[in-house]
Amino acid sequence: MPDRSSLPRLIHRHPRPDKLESQRLASPTASAQNAESSILPAGSASRVPFAAEADRRQLAAQVQAQIIAPLKLLLAQAAAFEQTLTAQPASRMAVSVLASLARQVLQQANDLEASLHPIVLETLGLEPALEALAARYERAHNLRLVLNLERLPQRLPAVLELALFRLTQDVLDTLCAQHILQAALSLGEADHAFRLEFTCPAAVFLSEPVQNAARQRVESFGGQLSLGRLADGQLHVVVQIPYQAELSFTPREGQILDALVQGWSNKEIARRLVISPRTVNFHLDHIFAKLGVRTRTAAAVIAIRQGWTPYPSQAAGPDTDPG
Repeated sequence: MPDRSSLPRLIHRHPRPDKLESQRLASPTASAQNAESSILPAGSASRVPFAAEADRRQLAAQVQAQIIAPLKLLLAQAAAFEQTLTAQPASRMAVSVLASLARQVLQQANDLEASLHPIVLETLGLEPALEALAARYERAHNLRLVLNLERLPQRLPAVLELALFRLTQDVLDTLCAQHILQAALSLGEADHAFRLEFTCPAAVFLSEPVQNAARQRVESFGGQLSLGRLADGQLHVVVQIPYQAELSFTPREGQILDALVQGWSNKEIARRLVISPRTVNFHLDHIFAKLGVRTRTAAAVIAIRQGWTPYPSQAAGPDTDPG
C-alpha cells in the first residue's frame, strides 16, 4: 500500500478523469474491483469492502430467486383460487388469510434484498437511498428517522455513496438493537465539505466495533468522524469529508490512468496505445502532479476509491493520437 500521507485528503466531485467524455458518475464494476485486488498487497483491509459487497449481491440474488419469486407465484395462485371460491366463504377467507401472511413475508424479503443490494442508491443516488432506507426501518422496526436531506449539486463518487450508506445502516441497526424509536439524520454541505450527521437520544451508545468500522470507512476517503454529546445529552455523530477543486485530465491521461488501474506496465501501455515509453512517462508525471502522488500504485488506488472505472475499449486498442 502507498504511504497514506501521499494520498489527497479531499474527495472529488467528478467521476472520471477524462471528464470531456463523460460527466456522469459511474458505479464501481467488477473490472475495477479486480484491478484493486491486483494493486493492493495480499491481506489488505482495503479489499474487504469490495469482497463484502460481492457477497451481499450474491445473497440478494439468492433471496430474489429462492424467496421473492416463489412468493410472487404463490400470491398469484392464491388470487386465482379466491376467484373460484365465491360460493365457499370459509375456504375463501382461509386463502385470503394465507395470502395476507405471504404478502408480509414478501415485503420483508423485498426489504432484505434492498438492504443487501441497494438499487435505489445505484440508480438515483445517496439522498433517495437514505429516504428509502428510513422508510424501511420505520416499517420494520418502528424507528422514525427525522430527515433533513439537502439535495447535493451532483452525485458523490459511487464508492463513497456506498460507504456512507453502509455506515448509516450500521448506526440504524445499533439504534434498533437498543430499542430506540426516534433519531435524526441530516445531509448537506458546509465549509467546502460534505457533511452527514446523526442525532440520537442520550441513552444511545455506539460500540467500539461500530465506531472503528465507521471511522475506517470515513478515513479511507480522507474524512473525519467525530462523536460527542450535545448540551441535552443527545449523541451527535458527524461525518465530514472535504471537497477538492475539480480535476481535469486529457483523454490520453484518462486512458493511461485506466491502464494503471488494470495493472499494465509502462511498456504495455506504450505498446497498446502505440506511443513511446518516454511519452508514457511524460503523461504519468502530469497525472501524479494533478493527484498529488508520487507512485503508480497511489494513483491507481485513488482512481478506485473515487469510483473511476476503467474503459478497456479506450485503453486496450491502438490509438493514432501522437500522445
